[in-house]
Amino acid sequence: MGERQIVEIAQRLAAGEPARSLRDIRGTAYTMEVAEWRAAPHEGIVEIPSFTEVSSDKTAYAKAFALHYREQDPVRGRTVAQPHPKTVIVQNPPARPLSTPELDRVYELPFSRRAHPSYKKPVPALEPVRFSIVSHRGCFGGCSFCALTHHQGRIIQSRSIDSIVREVTRMAKMPEF
Repeated sequence: MGERQIVEIAQRLAAGEPARSLRDIRGTAYTMEVAEWRAAPHEGIVEIPSFTEVSSDKTAYAKAFALHYREQDPVRGRTVAQPHPKTVIVQNPPARPLSTPELDRVYELPFSRRAHPSYKKPVPALEPVRFSIVSHRGCFGGCSFCALTHHQGRIIQSRSIDSIVREVTRMAKMPEF
């Protein structure tokens, strides 16, 4: 779910921007040296409990998760930072959801539905989803037993019926199907 980010990163790198300067892209994260973090203004940034704290304290972990979760809104979400022993992880606000035509374009790319050739052994996790169809992204439920809302956001993004039919038609022609 990084389609917009990948395109923006590629365009900015192609325009000559150094990778280290790409710190303002929604839906991405970067590291910052602790000294730089201490010297930087923290206005508008939500600092969650440190990695060290959450690693040893369940209450700190729950607090960090709750604070982070509240910022996973693409409209009102803010930048989140978490100190680590040698660096600080900074996550920009979430990317805006894709429109139906944008989501259609993504899922109509010619995916092989196979593991990357670098894998020498079968990937067991691929088989259950290999021929599945994504009809939408997101979930407004926020159930305590599921992280889907945390990963895909609360806003439902749907594909068109025509796009889904085209994908099913292509998939049904694959020899492995």
